[in-house]
Amino acid sequence: SESERVLPESEFVMGKTKKEEVIAKWGKPNGVSINEKGEEILTFNRSHITGKAFIPFYYGRDSYRRVIKTAKFNKKGVLIGITRTNEHY
Repeated sequence: SESERVLPESEFVMGKTKKEEVIAKWGKPNGVSINEKGEEILTFNRSHITGKAFIPFYYGRDSYRRVIKTAKFNKKGVLIGITRTNEHY
């Protein structure tokens, strides 16, 4: 579905993209935190399950995929960093 689609990070420009722009493209974050420097970190989790996951006794890769992204913003709400973690089961 469209809400599960993870967009490429290249759509954002470090030091220019605003927090609202990231949320508009990636959707509502799953988590929000503030680090010791006062920078806001938004966490986005997106999962995808293929039909293989529902086959009894099927054991193979890529039946479940999760992408975890974080976007870090300075105190002015400007993007200063992105991380991405891919998990496959």
